[in-house]
Amino acid sequence: MKEENPFLRAALAYAARLGWPVFPLKPRAKEPLTAHGHKDATLDETIIRQWWKKWPKANIGIPTGVAFWALDVDPRHGGDDSLMALVARHTALADTIQQMTGGGGSQLLWQNPPGAKMPCHNGVWPGIDVKGEGGYIVVPPSIHPSGKEYVWDTAKKSILEERINPANPWLVVEIMAAANHHTGPTEPFELPERIPKGKRHPTLFRMGCAMRHKGCGHPEILAALWEINQQRCEEPYARDHIETLAADIAQRYRAGPGDQEPAPEEKREAVLPSPLTVAEVLDLDIPLPETLIENLLPRRGLALMIGAQRSGKTAFAAQVAIALATRRPLFDYYSLKAPGAVIVMEKDDPGGNATFKDIYLRAQVPRSAPIHYYGPDRIPIPLGEGFKEWLEIIVPRTQAVLVVLDSYTALRPAHKTGGDIVLEERRDITELDALAKRLSCLILLLHHESITTRSNSALDWDARGAGTFGLTMATECQIAITRYRELGIDAPERLLRLRSRHLKEHQLTLRYDPASGLFEHVIDGAAAPLYHLIHEIKRHIRTEEFTAKDLEEPLGIARPTVFRHLAALVSADALWRSKGGTYRFAPDVERLKISGRASYQYE
Repeated sequence: MKEENPFLRAALAYAARLGWPVFPLKPRAKEPLTAHGHKDATLDETIIRQWWKKWPKANIGIPTGVAFWALDVDPRHGGDDSLMALVARHTALADTIQQMTGGGGSQLLWQNPPGAKMPCHNGVWPGIDVKGEGGYIVVPPSIHPSGKEYVWDTAKKSILEERINPANPWLVVEIMAAANHHTGPTEPFELPERIPKGKRHPTLFRMGCAMRHKGCGHPEILAALWEINQQRCEEPYARDHIETLAADIAQRYRAGPGDQEPAPEEKREAVLPSPLTVAEVLDLDIPLPETLIENLLPRRGLALMIGAQRSGKTAFAAQVAIALATRRPLFDYYSLKAPGAVIVMEKDDPGGNATFKDIYLRAQVPRSAPIHYYGPDRIPIPLGEGFKEWLEIIVPRTQAVLVVLDSYTALRPAHKTGGDIVLEERRDITELDALAKRLSCLILLLHHESITTRSNSALDWDARGAGTFGLTMATECQIAITRYRELGIDAPERLLRLRSRHLKEHQLTLRYDPASGLFEHVIDGAAAPLYHLIHEIKRHIRTEEFTAKDLEEPLGIARPTVFRHLAALVSADALWRSKGGTYRFAPDVERLKISGRASYQYE
């Protein structure tokens, strides 16, 4: 039997046929009739019938963030213009279910992003609201306060035959970036009159992407970038750099609707760069490697940091971010070469918001420091193409010099069944490294050391990339942070090792200070891995000079073992040996203050 009440008939259909929970609203209004509003929404037919028996003319509300989220466009406040500007900068919106509201606007319904929740945000752009978790919309055949009816905009006979589709990745990342930073609409790209050396690559890259989105092909992008490079860059790039950049943009990024793709033969001829002769290679003007922080971190690319759980990865990354954003030397020791804004994405720790609040308070970080923090609840999509599109929007917008991703395990999607994990991980790392170099920033990716590699003492520290070489071989920089196994489990010291493609290997000892919540610099160089020996000797020897015999009894080891350890310390310039056979600490080591009790087991 067909329901005579159109409101009840529609509410039952939404619940039973589409799986959308419903709840009643005041007739010709948007206010809920139930005590808890959208929280009372249900799929239960009995309850739905009771509601519309009690309020037969009630409008129908559906909570958002459950089965879908909605983009609410109000042309009275410039919504159509805002949406057109977004589409002009990107691509056309994907097809999905849409309704025309009684107020003259429209609402587009989209699938919830996988593994994430879309928030509610009013005025994300002029005339555009986002209805996500915690919100609701009014649906047909409800009546607007103006007296006009809500209607579905569908080419099919019934809304029941339509399908909600995923939103464009660029739309999701634009919304999340704008909502999290509380900014207005993204401004169209404006080309500066003069482009300084440090801004050449990101400026040219953004210009090329803007052209690509408007339908330009490789020849047009190459011609424009070369002209801008020659006329506006304070130090123009060589021709091969511009050719590679234009080819990369044309190959990687989809063009806009108006693009006329060249024939495959023409594309290959336009995109493939020509080889260099020996003479041309010798004449290349290759700049010296740039650093973000002296001796430690490269200026751009991907730095992969490996460490066991609770080894201090997050604390180290947070301290690097604070140093760059506040322009203070790292650990009050290492100078900054390119300070600036920082983006931190914390997905690994469910309590990450509390962790970073505590870090900021202890470190007395100024409220105005340019650190853009995304907690576990603010990262909309897992690592993938959409995530990279998001970075390509927010890194240039914030002019970030560092992006911290914590962690690879938490951010990446599940591996495909039957896939090659080594190839998948290497592809992820290679693409992130290339992205960081295009955006002229450093991406610091934190990753947990696997149980297998942790138990394999034969592996060198730079081969402990969670069990596969697919991770480490594609990075610009590798970092390992470990406890000193020879010291007590509660010892605050950590050994940090760094190796970059174009920087010397660096090792340093850090000590965690619970009062400040920060690491402090202890010692660096070849002596750092031997800190546990220094620690134990300083505990027992109070004289300025000592002999091997002086160490036998307090350390409880044989003289050959003592000589072996002393030789290692002399080689590391931690000890000086006199002609008479006595030893003394080098000045830097002599000043070291040790902490805690050691439990070193000598061999």
